[in-house]
Amino acid sequence: GNAYISSCSTGSSAGIKINSDTGSFTWYAANGTNALMLYDNVAGAERIRLDSSGRILVGTTSTYNADYDNVVVASSGNTGITIASTSTTATTGIAFADGTDSGNNTRGGIVYDHNATLLKLNSNNGFPMVIDGSGRVGIGTDSPSYPLEISASDGTSLAWQRTGGSAKKWGFVSDNSASYFRNITDTVDAIVVTNAGNVGIGTAAPGEPLSVFSS
Repeated sequence: GNAYISSCSTGSSAGIKINSDTGSFTWYAANGTNALMLYDNVAGAERIRLDSSGRILVGTTSTYNADYDNVVVASSGNTGITIASTSTTATTGIAFADGTDSGNNTRGGIVYDHNATLLKLNSNNGFPMVIDGSGRVGIGTDSPSYPLEISASDGTSLAWQRTGGSAKKWGFVSDNSASYFRNITDTVDAIVVTNAGNVGIGTAAPGEPLSVFSS
């Protein structure tokens, strides 16, 4: 093929046209847009645009979301970006940073460990949640053995609260001796299950398989 400078077929914009036996592309700066574009002459379509703000647009001339428009990829069908590694022991991912120094350069992100077949969510330089190759979700652990496994050092593994009104926050709490179904707001345990399997209602120290007390 050959390359030469000429006027583009899209108007009076100046560009560099590159021909081959099977295709023809033109890099050009379009009049009135202040952008550099790659135009597919065979398909009659713009493929890539670098605009005056430094944004890269692939398959589109629109920026869509103004807060996340540094790179925009669009098409009329299934659309996506692939990040690939030829190594089965490497990691691939996307990092979110607010600085260039250690720690700030990986404030958050999404990482895939190809060796462990583990998808990791990075938050504040840690991995609070993972999904393994069997679809098991780990929160606070990177090796879940069950469909959902939660590990927390502060004892509270799960909490919920209805929004609005004066609803209490309830949850599951555990320590070295027992697990508790607790009204977290008022620190009141409704049900206690000891490590020995004894269940207590109205008591924190059940001595029988089922102990029920009422005040």
